[in-house]
Amino acid sequence: ILNTAQATGLALGIAVMSVILTSFGPNAAFDRTLDAAHHEAFVDGLTAALAVNAGIAAAAALLAAVLLGPRAPRPADR
Repeated sequence: ILNTAQATGLALGIAVMSVILTSFGPNAAFDRTLDAAHHEAFVDGLTAALAVNAGIAAAAALLAAVLLGPRAPRPADR
């Protein structure tokens, strides 16, 4: 189950980041010219995709810190 969840999350993450990356600029991903507008659109898309990725990572870290916080010692650990 863990491997399936990991593979699904990886595939979904790549798909979402690709959609965000290619959705910026004139004609978005279908613009095949290599002019300044295309480069600017790529940088804007990459910036947005990485910002979303960083937000997801921060939320996951916060959730892990809350759920895996310090635990009370068990009698066997003393």
